[in-house]
Amino acid sequence: MATIGEFSLVEATDLTPGVWGGTITARATDGSFVDFKANTFTGEKTRSRLAELLSPYTLNWLVLEHGSHLAQLDSLSISGQHLPGDACLLTCPGNAVAFTTADCVPLIISCQDTASQPLALAIHAGWRSIADGVIEKAITVLLARSGNNPTSLRAWIGPAIEQSHYEIDDNTRLLLLNRINNSANAESCFQANRPGHWLADLDQIVELILIGTGLSPRKIKGSGLGTFENTAMHSARRDGENAGRMATFVVLGM
Repeated sequence: MATIGEFSLVEATDLTPGVWGGTITARATDGSFVDFKANTFTGEKTRSRLAELLSPYTLNWLVLEHGSHLAQLDSLSISGQHLPGDACLLTCPGNAVAFTTADCVPLIISCQDTASQPLALAIHAGWRSIADGVIEKAITVLLARSGNNPTSLRAWIGPAIEQSHYEIDDNTRLLLLNRINNSANAESCFQANRPGHWLADLDQIVELILIGTGLSPRKIKGSGLGTFENTAMHSARRDGENAGRMATFVVLGM
């Protein structure tokens, strides 16, 4: 596993040159607890520490709305800004953005524009934002800015909850299925559980959405890590109100 300072890092792989990021886990390199939950002493302290470690890049944080709003960093920003939304497009070198997860899917997408300038998307893909089309909407904006086609994109899917521990109801299943119903593998994302409930594979749902927008399966990489069964990860389904938050960040190089 990679590191950034004292933090353990699940590093995003095979991104476009000039784009770097990954997910910081629940345990530091010395085994101590790491939590990025907003509005707590520990959370604010670790957020400040991450900003220091990423300097001279300016780090901003998404304030999650569990919808499809896309923030954009088109010019060099002031570090510490709070950006509303569940996705962020970075087009100006020198910027970094982060967001928190504790079971939801952290997603990073990258490409180059026609002038070979790297661009990046950071996306918080929880079931509500997935159902609201956050991935498709963000990719549409990215492609419009880059002037390229979807096959130029590279995606990394970070640590998220395992299907065996992620139960949803009938209505949630239908909302998610609506996003992937053109895929032959759509039904395989859901396993029947107790009456009226299903076990959902968020990783596979995200991957099918990416493929549906035109990404090459060869350019979609996954961390292969689950949050519920791995005690080095935070999990809201496992720990309830006591759950902390991991941080996923992406940096656009200067």
